[in-house]
Amino acid sequence: MTLSRSSTLTSLAAALLFACGGDPGAPIPAAAVTEAAPASPASPAPASSDGTPGASGTFALAIRVEGTGRVVSQPAGIDCPGKCTMKVSTGTSVALAATAAEGWRLDAWRGACSGSGGCSVVVTADTSVTSALSLVDARWDPAVGAADCTAAWGNGGDKLSPCDTVKDDYVVVHKSTRNVALCKSGNLVKNLRAGLGSKPVGDKVKQGDGRTPEGVFYVPRLVPNSSFYKAFLISYPSIDAASRGFAGGLISSAVRAQIQSAHSACVEPPQDTALGGDIELIGNGSSEDWTAGHVALDDKDIDVLWASIGVGDSVVILP
Repeated sequence: MTLSRSSTLTSLAAALLFACGGDPGAPIPAAAVTEAAPASPASPAPASSDGTPGASGTFALAIRVEGTGRVVSQPAGIDCPGKCTMKVSTGTSVALAATAAEGWRLDAWRGACSGSGGCSVVVTADTSVTSALSLVDARWDPAVGAADCTAAWGNGGDKLSPCDTVKDDYVVVHKSTRNVALCKSGNLVKNLRAGLGSKPVGDKVKQGDGRTPEGVFYVPRLVPNSSFYKAFLISYPSIDAASRGFAGGLISSAVRAQIQSAHSACVEPPQDTALGGDIELIGNGSSEDWTAGHVALDDKDIDVLWASIGVGDSVVILP
C-alpha cells in the first residue's frame, strides 16, 4: 500500500508521542517562543572636572583671578588664589565677592558673570568665572611700601633724620613707583599714591628744574592753610645739596653755612636760594605729575598724614 506524505507525517508524530508516554490521539501543543530583550548597557556616572567619575548631579565651579586680588565664595569653598575650584550639587546658587589688592580695582567679571558689581551663579553644569583686575594707575606700585618702611627705619630708627627726636611715625616717598608710605617704627601703616614734578627722574639741583629732591629730610613747618589744601614743608635744601651747590658755583660759602646751621638747629633752612626751596608734601591730587617739584597727594591722603606726622618727623625720599 502506498502512503501519502501527510499520512506518513501523522504516523511519525503519533509514534513520537507514544514513545514519550503521550496520548497518540492528543493534539500537539504549539511551542511558545519568547524573544529575550537585549540588555541595556550600563550608563556611566557623570565625570568630574578632572575627568574622574563624579557623583550624579555634581559639577565644578572654577575661578580665575587676573591681576592682584582675591575671590571668595558663599557658601564657602572658593578662596582664590589658593583654592580656585569647588564641586557643588546642581542648582546650587553661589555668590562670589572680589577684593582688589591695594592699588588695584575690579574691572569686570567674565564667563558666567558680567559687569563690575556682584557675581552670583546658579550651577547646573561645569562653570567658570574670571575676575579681571587692573592697576588703578600704571605709574603707582604700592607693593614697595612695606620694604621701604623697614629699610628707612634701620636699627631702632637710626637711619631717620637726626632732628626726628621721637622716632615713631615717618614717611617714605618712592619716586619711581609714585608711592608714599606712612610708616611707624619700621612697619607699614598705609600706602598712598603720589604725583611729582614735571621732571620726576633725578635729584633736584637748582631752582626751576622741576625735580623732586632725594635724601633724608625732616618737617620744619606745617602749612594748614596752603593753597594746595594742606602742606608739610620738608628741610630742603639739605646739607648735601648745599655742598653740591657750592661746588657747582650755584651758592656762596655764606649761603652754604646758613643751610648747614639751620640743619644743625633742626629749623627751616633758607628757601630763597638758587638751589630752590618750598618743597612740600601737598594736596590737590596725585593722578599726574603736575607740580614744580612737590610731592602731591589726594586731599584725603594728606588728611591721613596730617593725623600722624608733625614737626620734626622724618620724610625719606628715594629715587
